Amino acid sequence: MIEKHERRNWIFLSQTKFRMAVPRRAHHLARALLGQGHRVIWVDGGRSLPGKLKSLLSRDTEEATECKEWLRGGVIVSPSVPWPLPPKSLPDVLRRIFFRVALLRNIVREIARENQTYIFVEHPRFLPLVYMLKERFPDAVLLYCMSDDVILFQRDPASRRRLEIMQRKLIEMADGIVSVVPYFIEKYLGGIEKPTCILPNGVSIELMTRERFLQVDKLNELPHPRIGFVGAITDILYWPMMIKLVEDHPAWSFIFAGQVDANIADKWSYLEKFPNVNYLGVVPYQALGLVLEAFDVGLIPFNPENTRLKELDDLKLKEYLAFGLPIVTFNRFALFSEIPGAIRQVRSYEEFEQAVEEAADARYDAGLLDKRRGLVLDRYNWVYLGEELAQFAVRLG
Repeated sequence: MIEKHERRNWIFLSQTKFRMAVPRRAHHLARALLGQGHRVIWVDGGRSLPGKLKSLLSRDTEEATECKEWLRGGVIVSPSVPWPLPPKSLPDVLRRIFFRVALLRNIVREIARENQTYIFVEHPRFLPLVYMLKERFPDAVLLYCMSDDVILFQRDPASRRRLEIMQRKLIEMADGIVSVVPYFIEKYLGGIEKPTCILPNGVSIELMTRERFLQVDKLNELPHPRIGFVGAITDILYWPMMIKLVEDHPAWSFIFAGQVDANIADKWSYLEKFPNVNYLGVVPYQALGLVLEAFDVGLIPFNPENTRLKELDDLKLKEYLAFGLPIVTFNRFALFSEIPGAIRQVRSYEEFEQAVEEAADARYDAGLLDKRRGLVLDRYNWVYLGEELAQFAVRLG
């Protein structure tokens, strides 16, 4: 625990993914800083969050309990700033002004004024609130975090342009830039000189094993080898190879978990009809670890020619390794050099087939198991990454 005079105020401007119950990286970092003794204030920007929470928290259900835990000291932090609800009779413009002013007032109440304040922003649309916070706390250190390409995901040209302008302004205002991969620094800073910190994603075994997942019992009944993939099922996957692998090995059990993108519905419909393909749907983050433990091999079947790979952190790799899984992939990752033999990179279908068989045989090799888990638990846990963020911020002011 840090000394009282070293404690800082951290204001996190982020948003919650309640639909999939997936904590954002900001949640993990905020939780780590809270554990270090800092004062952490969470401001959530999820769309329609107040109305949804009001209805959720009034029920005696499992989902309501989960949301309460997230908002009151569990995955999210405490104290959480109360959401001001503007009168419905106000016009939209006045409602937005009321909201921001009231929200700022609630944040100010929580600030320990004798300590340095850091503002951690994870989305461009927080820019108006950042202006207000910087005016109220001019000595606060502003950190802008690029966790994913929020601009690329905007399909409406006008919205994309608006976000580009807001992000550019945040980059100019920021005292430091935090990015999950170097690619975002290269793409968006565009000649602006700023202190930068590459802070990769980490893994939380504790959070990933909190819940029982009913389909785990079904998984344990499947024949070996069990080859699994967990993640978004999209066009970034190498579909010809996956389909051929499933077709040629009816005795192998293939397990998929994640949201299926509508753009690849025809490919997925064809793959899903095979009896050796098992689809779990979207697995809650809190039960993901139990699913991974049932696999023999972790599959990362990204298409090596897809240009979007440079935007991805190797989180999938870390999650698999944390639960002792050997990995077969078409892609090269930075962790290759750190764990010899734990990850098999292949270039052809024949290599892929052989690698899956070898990986399944090595699943419970005690030496490799410890190496796979050890690297992730020592270097890529969120406590360690939270300390890196704190050290970077202290260097800025």
